[in-house]
Amino acid sequence: MYDLILEQKLATALATVLLAVLASALAGARQLWFRGLMYSMAPALGAAFYIVAFLGDPRPHAMDLIAGLLFETCFLAMFFRMLLHLHRDLARIDAVHELPRMINWMIALQVLVAIPNLLSGGFGIFSEGSRIDYLSGGSLPKYFTYAGLLISMIQAALLAGWLSARGRLGMLGWLAISVNFALSILAGSKGGVFLWLLAIASLVDFHRARISMHKIAWVVVLGFSGVLFSSLVVSDFLGLELGEFLELALSRFFLNNDARALAFDLRSSVTGDVAFFSEGFRSLGNLLGLPPRNDPLGVLLYVDGLLVTNGNGANTSFMALATYYFPAGHTWWPGLMGIFAVFATYVLARLSVAAMGTALRRTMSTSIWMACFLTLSQDFLAFQVLLPLAVLATLILLRRLPGACNSEMRLRYDRG
Repeated sequence: MYDLILEQKLATALATVLLAVLASALAGARQLWFRGLMYSMAPALGAAFYIVAFLGDPRPHAMDLIAGLLFETCFLAMFFRMLLHLHRDLARIDAVHELPRMINWMIALQVLVAIPNLLSGGFGIFSEGSRIDYLSGGSLPKYFTYAGLLISMIQAALLAGWLSARGRLGMLGWLAISVNFALSILAGSKGGVFLWLLAIASLVDFHRARISMHKIAWVVVLGFSGVLFSSLVVSDFLGLELGEFLELALSRFFLNNDARALAFDLRSSVTGDVAFFSEGFRSLGNLLGLPPRNDPLGVLLYVDGLLVTNGNGANTSFMALATYYFPAGHTWWPGLMGIFAVFATYVLARLSVAAMGTALRRTMSTSIWMACFLTLSQDFLAFQVLLPLAVLATLILLRRLPGACNSEMRLRYDRG
């Protein structure tokens, strides 16, 4: 199955587009299907895997594929629903008065949470081994990393609103992009900052922005220059030729499904709900006397399937956990549990957003919950770290923020 995801790139791409169109229509966001793929391609790629997997030889158990497809399609539809809410709230922000101060705050916070990891040993391009060696230093580096992720997703929405209102980024917008670009290179990312830029573009109201073709051409040139520069730096860190790195970066889109595929290839003989619980809810399992016996699944799959022993691994997707720790044909039960978790997380996110009094806070809250929600399918272990961070951020947003709307603006928003 692992070879299949690289051999069937065209089929996967077609299935990804088809499912994005279908799920966006089911979510009442038909016009956002392409923007959704720009914001994050991971949800649609995850669902597409379970269609393309029917071409596998030998083909996995049909019930496992159907369970995976149902879970990922429900997840994809809820993703588009959240994206629709994000677009609506973003359009209601008074960009001129609210956004500049908040963007400055987010830039400062992003630098602040990045400093501890930058100063630790084994971070990104400063590491002598894996670029994530610094995460072995305890829990704090992990929380700082995911806090930075939440901040960057807030920034994406705020910068999109800023660009929509002004038609240009200005010094403030370019400062935010420069900080993210520098941090991405220092982290040894294969292109995370460019995916982040696509997320910004997916939220821009181009009809309101009225961006000229000259500006678009200038941004494209800068974008390609940035891609080339970062590729040279990161490929040198990884010890790869530039061409090899670019091929790896392109394949990385399809390797979004590496854990899902390897879980089928390397299915464990230790199966059942106890193994699934202890390995999928590792911290909670320790508290309840059911400690995990294996490495995190993504690391375990890379060791057993690809002989990668430097600590790198796949993102532990929810259905990969279900596939690996349940017998063939029996993933329908964790699949149903996962669907319930999708809807429960969506409801929690909407209740949190509804408690916010202004469009600015609602946009920030939705961005936070979107970042958390996306990991539920793609990286379930990270979801368990981001969920308490999202709750904490919600509580912080409920307090008065710099640049909050005045009472007249709030009344206008409520009536709208």
